[in-house]
Amino acid sequence: MQRAKSLYAATQHPITVIFHVGFKVIPIVLYLLMGWGIIGENFVVQFIVLILLESADFWITKNISGRMLVGLRWWHYVNPDGSNVWVFESSKEQGTIVNSIEGVIFWGALVGAVPIWIIFAIVNIFGLKFQYLFVVIVSIILLGANIFGYAKCIKDKKTCVQGLGTYSPRHADPRLLAIPPSCTRVAECNPN
Repeated sequence: MQRAKSLYAATQHPITVIFHVGFKVIPIVLYLLMGWGIIGENFVVQFIVLILLESADFWITKNISGRMLVGLRWWHYVNPDGSNVWVFESSKEQGTIVNSIEGVIFWGALVGAVPIWIIFAIVNIFGLKFQYLFVVIVSIILLGANIFGYAKCIKDKKTCVQGLGTYSPRHADPRLLAIPPSCTRVAECNPN
């Protein structure tokens, strides 16, 4: 209990940490309880509850905890001409100090949930529970999308991001955006 209090005191955003970790743990616990038949027998209700929780986790991680805990934010949109635009922001380069404990919690919960869902996928394949496999695959995809986005944010701190999308500072939040030092001319990074 004392360790939890000291960890709580060491974080700058304790509520965000609780929500970030909670929205990773709750779907895993509910998945186990539902899979063992402890909570409900109706697969449709279980499916809806788990997908809604995983979607909420995706949204909270992408839009709140990433920005508050590690100073990173990303999003993707499609232009009217059909081209993909990925926007990666970092507030750390603007002088925001990221709490190292919050960073470890953020990355540990984000990356640590993936192996658990992969184990669930393997168990479902060998147990021939293919309907639950769909829930697990959706969870892995949502976690993977956040990992991909935040990995690109970290990479973007040093270089312009090209390839899958286009670095687009015009649509970024100026309070969070830190244009990488290597991007002296935005036109090189954004052909639009």
